[in-house]
Amino acid sequence: LCVAPDLRHTWSKDGIKVAEVDLQVGPSSGFRTWSSKKIVPKRHAGKWTVVVSRTGGPETMLCTVHFIVE
Repeated sequence: LCVAPDLRHTWSKDGIKVAEVDLQVGPSSGFRTWSSKKIVPKRHAGKWTVVVSRTGGPETMLCTVHFIVE
């Protein structure tokens, strides 16, 4: 079993943070988790970034995803 730290998904649009979701991760051999944000193209058009980081100590960035909503 793998014991993972808790995770945080930070959603930003055009460089401005719009949501932060903390996710609790339990011990598991194949744990999956996710967060979502409802995006309406006409209202949310722009450059988006989602950063996945560890919490519960010094915050550590694990992954960054960029996408564009037109």
